Amino acid sequence: MGIGSDDISRRLAAEMEKAKAAKEQASAVQQTAGNDPQDAFSERLKKAGQPSATQDNENGEQPEEPGGPVGQGDYIVRSGDCVSSVANEKGYFWKTIWNEPANQEVKETRVDPNVLLPGDRLTIPDKRRKDVSVPAEARHRFKRLGEPAKFHVRLMADGEALCNQPYKVKIDHKPGPDGTTDADGNVSFPIPGKTDKIELLVGEGDNQREYVFELGEMAPLSEIRGVQQRLRALGYPIEQITDELDEPTKQALIKFQQDEALDVTGEPDEKTRARIREVFGG
Repeated sequence: MGIGSDDISRRLAAEMEKAKAAKEQASAVQQTAGNDPQDAFSERLKKAGQPSATQDNENGEQPEEPGGPVGQGDYIVRSGDCVSSVANEKGYFWKTIWNEPANQEVKETRVDPNVLLPGDRLTIPDKRRKDVSVPAEARHRFKRLGEPAKFHVRLMADGEALCNQPYKVKIDHKPGPDGTTDADGNVSFPIPGKTDKIELLVGEGDNQREYVFELGEMAPLSEIRGVQQRLRALGYPIEQITDELDEPTKQALIKFQQDEALDVTGEPDEKTRARIREVFGG
């Protein structure tokens, strides 16, 4: 039986449709194999080079503040400066400078107003006028806030607090208020805001110990120098302030960590610095 022309036309059209479909499928496969995987790989590579937003805080801890000067003010802290001495020099109550909003970075970083780093920058606010009404034809006494300041330290020797020990004081080489350490070895007394040097003689006879404090020279705990100064003041064996984490400093840190039941690392880690601040008192 012969094949009609209509049948041939229908078969030819069907074959052409199959060929067209096969061509489109091959094109789609080629695009998927050649372009999409490459784009996906490029995107993964791009993402891999980006730091994770939680990478630094995966343990829930904030990274430690870096060392070095802080603040944006016009007054540049010099060696020997503290907030009290700067306030005394500029004619301010020390809290006026310390609580100035523009000094918030310094306040949060240094914590203690009497422990600044040379190079820190303080903002000295404009002075504000204060009017006071008083009766006429009478004498009146006005006292400027901020005098005196207060000196406070906890005295220790060989890891033990010097409790209930008599002490004698010299403030800038002049006799000061003598007294007795408390049950935790603390000493506290008022001093002028511009004081440079405190000398303490603690105990009596052969057990008497001398402590000398150069006020304003105490570096922040964020600096190795500050760690060394406090450990030496607490009676740990650091003969020289080197500003370096040298072997004597590591040994002093180990002894301090052992005395305070901390992890013994020989490093001034965050917990160790916090405990030094607590024991030393600033």
